[in-house]
Amino acid sequence: MSINHTLKTQPVTPAHVQQEVKLAQRNLANSTPKENTTPEKGTDVKLSALTQHIKADSPRDIDMERVEKIKDAIRNGELKMDYDKIAQALLQNILDDR
Repeated sequence: MSINHTLKTQPVTPAHVQQEVKLAQRNLANSTPKENTTPEKGTDVKLSALTQHIKADSPRDIDMERVEKIKDAIRNGELKMDYDKIAQALLQNILDDR
């Protein structure tokens, strides 16, 4: 082993440059149209009546009258916050998720 012998080194490319190059290559590969592709066969999905009902957008989901009352209370500085109740609900939510 020779101490005076050194290997030629190449400069190090910063990681963010390498990532940008890989991302550009991936985007280029994904953007080119693929030839001779066959259409994929789909799967028929039938939703239950309850799921269809839930999926349907209904204005009854939000009580707009109550929303307006809350907005007015906030604007007028009349909204009373029960911080203990909020904190208790947050803690209960955390415990329920475990």
